[in-house]
Amino acid sequence: MANIPIIALFCFTIFVSSSLKFVYGAENMTYVVVGHVYCDTCRVEFETKLSEPISGAVVKLECRNRTDNHLTFQSQEIVTDENGDYHIEVEGDYEESDCDVVLVRSPNPDCSEPSEAWRISRVVLTRLDGVSGAVVKLECRNRTNEAITFQSQEIVADGFGDYHITVEGDYEESDCNVALVRSPRADCSDPTEAWRKSRVVLTTFDGLSGKLRFVNNLGFKKDIALPQCTRILQEMGYYELSQEAGDFSPSSKL
Repeated sequence: MANIPIIALFCFTIFVSSSLKFVYGAENMTYVVVGHVYCDTCRVEFETKLSEPISGAVVKLECRNRTDNHLTFQSQEIVTDENGDYHIEVEGDYEESDCDVVLVRSPNPDCSEPSEAWRISRVVLTRLDGVSGAVVKLECRNRTNEAITFQSQEIVADGFGDYHITVEGDYEESDCNVALVRSPRADCSDPTEAWRKSRVVLTTFDGLSGKLRFVNNLGFKKDIALPQCTRILQEMGYYELSQEAGDFSPSSKL
């Protein structure tokens, strides 16, 4: 049998999370955008066990006013460390802007094609979009017999929709979730199917060190979608979802 050459093309992609620190008020906020750049060695547009961190990759953060597309913030070019990680400090609140971390370039010639799915990643740099007064709770259950091993009191989100829960002990044998309980807003009280609860790891025996544990944002759905949702979803390529927010189909643009 003839040898068939296998050509492996590589691309690099990005994941972004953000941590927030409150300083006086929203206009004086300091945000730290934390992210990671890796090489998608399987060309599947998401991270796998074979993915490799890219040290020396370059990214930048840009914010643009969503009305006139005017540039409201632009970071310097940031270089990832030996683990492919980076952080960008941002001062101020950008409620009226869309902010994205953008891949600039890779130092690896064999892994320099930006991932289509993750060449740009959106990050929220405002605390003015939270649901003040929303109620959540944390519950842990033994993964063998489903017995409750920890249950917090109901926790009320602050004026920015943020909350924190202090937990003592280690819950290696439990699955722990923060769950939405109720919303104080009549027009935004339907829990989202994807984010009505979020898993959080409360053990140090799985390689996670330190006290802080970050939970994915939980969300309620507004009764009626905002009029600008259709345009935003179109820009993101979610055509089927955009039809739910308004009359749009890909064929209408042809």
